[in-house]
Amino acid sequence: MTIKHFQIISLWTAAVLSSLLVLLSENTLFGDTLIRALMGFFAFDIVIFAAVSSSLLLKGSRPSFYNIFRILGATGGLANLIIVLNAAFSVDEYWTEGINGIFFVCAGVSFVFVLFNYLVTSERALEDKRRSQKPEVLDWIFITVVPMLIAGYGIFSLYNQKTASSSVGEPDYILKPSGLMEAFEKDAAAANQKYIGKVIRFSGSVAEIGGDSSILLTLNAWKEGYSINCDFDIALKDKLSAVLQGDSVLLQCSCSGLSAPEEGMSLLSETFLEMTRCALIENYKNTPNLGTDVEHPSETSKKNQK
Repeated sequence: MTIKHFQIISLWTAAVLSSLLVLLSENTLFGDTLIRALMGFFAFDIVIFAAVSSSLLLKGSRPSFYNIFRILGATGGLANLIIVLNAAFSVDEYWTEGINGIFFVCAGVSFVFVLFNYLVTSERALEDKRRSQKPEVLDWIFITVVPMLIAGYGIFSLYNQKTASSSVGEPDYILKPSGLMEAFEKDAAAANQKYIGKVIRFSGSVAEIGGDSSILLTLNAWKEGYSINCDFDIALKDKLSAVLQGDSVLLQCSCSGLSAPEEGMSLLSETFLEMTRCALIENYKNTPNLGTDVEHPSETSKKNQK
């Protein structure tokens, strides 16, 4: 295999990975419409760079306008580098999702392959003598060693990321617990699809405090026979020590669904809205009427807030 073959393979690998980034970005931290549009433009740059460079490598010519396509390819490569740096030095929560790790590896490898081709497709590199040579040590480092290091870092970061103990950041929905319960009762399948695993911000009045290996706050649901179980990591014990029965709290939790009593036990048991990985946003200290959630809209999607 000559350096020419190496270049063509790496060029189209970079183009495919950059295009894949656009498809993956919807489920990552880069899911914003404008950012995805920019990523699509940069991916297009790399595809054009790959097509023109491959054609020139096969023909053995290098017209003067080729520098335009090199610059286009370089802008796409730099965009992928920004993605990699953002991921590598961002908050740890980036690595809680496997899709982010795949995204990181694709962006990193694509950048390396673009950089490799940008460096070697100089005027000297396109000469017949150079193109017919076997890859040198530096070529092997760019094509094999560096991509393997990037992939290794991504895998290492994914497997060493601690699971988030509480739901931080912007919520997916801000809504009343009563509205959430009604959604589950009306159509459980649709509510499961829409809300389970989503981060919900809501308020309520503390009815009971308990828990052993974790801390469990039970909130009044303002509906007879219903309660809200809010599970907190034990690491948050000190922060929750000031919360007392009767306090009104603003929480942010991951929704686990509605837990109804078994058939025949409905008269003896309550129905619980189960919330996990909770975070205490605010403790209003014995102001029960705040627990009615009158200050919140019935439902606000994070996507609609943008």
